[in-house]
Amino acid sequence: MGRSWLLLLLLCAWTAWTYRGVAAAGRVWDDHGLRLPGAVGLAELLGGDLWAHAPGAPVDSGYFRPVFVLGLAFDQVLLGGSLPAAHLHSLAWHLAAVVLVVRLLGGLLPPMAALAAGALFALHPAQSEAVAWLAARNDPMATALGLAALVCVQPVDAGRVRLVGGALLAALALLAKESVLVLPALLVLLDLAAGRGAGLRRPLALALGLGLALGLRALVGVSAARPPDPAGLELLLRDPLALPGALGASLSVAWPLAATRSLEWLAWEPPWRRAAGLVTLVLLAAVPLLLPGSRRRLALAGAAWLALGVVPALLPIVDKGLVGERYLYLGVVGLGMWAAAVAGRALPVAVLVLALPWHLLVQDRVRDWRDDDRFWLAAWQDTGTPYAAAGLGLRLGQAGRPDLALPLLVGALDQDPPARDACGGLLDVAVALQGAAAEPLGRWAMARGCAADHRHASTLAAMQAQLGQWERAARTLALSGPDPRGRDLAVRVALLRRQGRQAEAEALLAGADRPEEVARKADLLLGSAPPSAPADKAPLPLEP
Repeated sequence: MGRSWLLLLLLCAWTAWTYRGVAAAGRVWDDHGLRLPGAVGLAELLGGDLWAHAPGAPVDSGYFRPVFVLGLAFDQVLLGGSLPAAHLHSLAWHLAAVVLVVRLLGGLLPPMAALAAGALFALHPAQSEAVAWLAARNDPMATALGLAALVCVQPVDAGRVRLVGGALLAALALLAKESVLVLPALLVLLDLAAGRGAGLRRPLALALGLGLALGLRALVGVSAARPPDPAGLELLLRDPLALPGALGASLSVAWPLAATRSLEWLAWEPPWRRAAGLVTLVLLAAVPLLLPGSRRRLALAGAAWLALGVVPALLPIVDKGLVGERYLYLGVVGLGMWAAAVAGRALPVAVLVLALPWHLLVQDRVRDWRDDDRFWLAAWQDTGTPYAAAGLGLRLGQAGRPDLALPLLVGALDQDPPARDACGGLLDVAVALQGAAAEPLGRWAMARGCAADHRHASTLAAMQAQLGQWERAARTLALSGPDPRGRDLAVRVALLRRQGRQAEAEALLAGADRPEEVARKADLLLGSAPPSAPADKAPLPLEP
């Protein structure tokens, strides 16, 4: 027992050494939106949608994760907002999950095999996204709490205290992230791997804990996640091998890793990478059938665990279109079970052989999370997709490099399909470089899909109004429709006033959040526009 714990401590120390670079990581991508606003009380943050207070984010994301929010509050209040401390906090959750994996699998495997499976979980490069990205900390949090719940109810004769403890831990896990909804099924897989049938009492305890968390979610009024985007489902079904190939490659090849893979451009993946991923999945499913007795049960349970761990991620993948390695975090526990069954006593040696290349891959990957510049540059270099080009272009535009940003943004839109994420900042950088010549570029972007981007349409319409192109401004707004954030109101009011439709303009102003500011901007547009053709006799098309 003492030797096993010493080896486990050495594994944790090696894992911490591998991830030491997270102390130099910064805020990247979604991290900025998840900074807790000081003007909002903690009770309000805990009792609402995760993204309700993020600037520009949808308030009905359907994510209710108060335990994750508590972790963010811990960073901000008790750790003083220190980024190194916050990233080490994330690493601590990963280390807790490693210890619990070894503890859980210790009930199925010999000590060295359980330790080797825990090392696979700890050091696999696909885990790096969940550890190095603050916004993905909810994966190690939910997994650690979920594994603790499984450990609590793992004994077949688990008493009332263990059952209640497991239920509460399961509830906390679900309040960190929805990926643990499969906990009862995972417990059944553990029982099948052990060759025992233990009834429904223990899975039911976990299910009751999950139900408690779902009840709390309903009580505070957080709506269920909206139905996924039909376009995402269409993309998934159009090439059904693309997503499995990408996820399988992240498990077997683990290079290059990128958080910005998108369903729209998975076809851009190198053929060798997709082939490697699909072969990996075939081996995961087929090899267990060649094993005898208990090893077959363990390998099949591991493969099923891996599949179940990914299932909850299908909804956000289809809805958002992004494919991140963090969605594999819980499933890698099952990969360890499968490897233990297949490799047997050779697993510790295999993990030792892989430890050094994995160590180097993780360290290289962690560097990508130092800041947005490095993150988007690495994403573009690793995938070369229009989505990554758009992200890098937007970042360069924000950093004051429009000369580098503009070709990336134009190139991202000039693809099939176009990367509409490039729309938001395209006109900003175009104006910085080309001035009035940016207007034709803005119209081209509308034809490439930016009509659905209200920020682009509102900016283009304002530019057209300033140039005296009132008919074009009206058509731009008609194509885009009303901007939910009201960025188009000044142009609409100016158009109405120019046509003499004062009553309609005043009605529009009356519904604005800041009517005085909107009226001032409309006056500026009317006063700054050069002379143009006489006002149209027929009303301009202000509505789609």
